[in-house]
Amino acid sequence: MKDLITELDSKVKDSNNTTTIFDTRKYVLLDDAKELLKQALSIGSVSVCAIKPPLGLTPRRFTDEKRLNEVQGALVRYYDANKAIPLDWIIEYNELVERLH
Repeated sequence: MKDLITELDSKVKDSNNTTTIFDTRKYVLLDDAKELLKQALSIGSVSVCAIKPPLGLTPRRFTDEKRLNEVQGALVRYYDANKAIPLDWIIEYNELVERLH
């Protein structure tokens, strides 16, 4: 793509006779350059925008805080219902508290 833009660069002139194909600060193709690019690539429409990276992971701290709230809620519900609290929940609660504080 860069080679094509470099090649087309010499063909697009603005009113100051300065060669320009696109404004990199705005990620928008100029109309003339857009038309040349359409012809060069033989496609119906060309749209250029900033490329966003793929969605990554939610930071562990946020997932741990959410999980801590879920565990706390479950502990309270079992306590209020006079049910035995599973030992795994208490261990997980303690691990999360240590990790977050």
